[in-house]
Amino acid sequence: MRNVLLVLVALFPVGAMAFDPNADSDGDGLTDGTERSLGTSIRRADTDRDGWSDYDEWAYGSDPLRARQTPDDDGDGLLRVYELQIGTSPRKADTDGDRWTDYEEYAYGSDPLDAGEGCDDDGDGLLRIYELLEGTDPLNEDTDGDGWTDYEEYAYGSDPLDAGEGCDDDGDGLLRIYELLEGTDPLDPDTDGDGWTDYEEYAYGSDPLDAGEGCDDDGDGYLRIYELLSGTDPLDPDTDGDGWSDYDEYAYGTDPLDPAQGCDDDGDGLPYIYEIQQGSDPLDPDTDNDGWSDYDEYFCSSDPRRPRSHC
Repeated sequence: MRNVLLVLVALFPVGAMAFDPNADSDGDGLTDGTERSLGTSIRRADTDRDGWSDYDEWAYGSDPLRARQTPDDDGDGLLRVYELQIGTSPRKADTDGDRWTDYEEYAYGSDPLDAGEGCDDDGDGLLRIYELLEGTDPLNEDTDGDGWTDYEEYAYGSDPLDAGEGCDDDGDGLLRIYELLEGTDPLDPDTDGDGWTDYEEYAYGSDPLDAGEGCDDDGDGYLRIYELLSGTDPLDPDTDGDGWSDYDEYAYGTDPLDPAQGCDDDGDGLPYIYEIQQGSDPLDPDTDNDGWSDYDEYFCSSDPRRPRSHC
């Protein structure tokens, strides 16, 4: 019986008996049956050790047994199988030598075999594929000749084929695309007629469609957007009623919501922010009691905290 087993093992080795053509022993995506037909290893996912799996090489048209041939030998991002289809060189990243890679030309609608045709021949920033989609001239940066490039018009919502329509026709600084989004008139710089341009109202947090709401309705110099951020009343120039405007308190470092804190509580003429910066007492006009006010010492560069150092 033992001799019979030895004969069977000799005729049918363990490996041969275990072979399953539908298995994927190395986990590379190719079945063992396919690997055997290709001559690749069923034990190694990358038979030629070139960094590309056997499956990738098989799928993208390169030789999984030749380390010098990969799916993208020139590293341009355009796989070998596509290079062969369109006629570009799989070993040269820029086949026509026009400084655009084969991949870029393939992706952006230009001819990678024609050095005279690139992805942005007019240099306007709008790639050829979008020029063709929009109907603009890929050799003219400003197709309609209105002073705005095709790219700018494409990006900011105007018609690059209509010279009468630009990106900011009313000259208020608010581009057409934002006027359309806000509902303002792209041909009127001050849609609500309140004296503030649409751009200013858009930028400073007021409603460009409401004439009753401007950028500084209380006239304190503190723009509405900052009033809203700091919690002050955009309709009251002195929210805390301490005699200092919201703008002054914002500028000089005091709290515009605290009536006990003003810009110069000790009346020495030196605003609160400078007292804090130099370390003097904002509630004492002569911090070091040397007879010179903190204001005088500040402006003659002496130390208002040291009695022996004064003007």
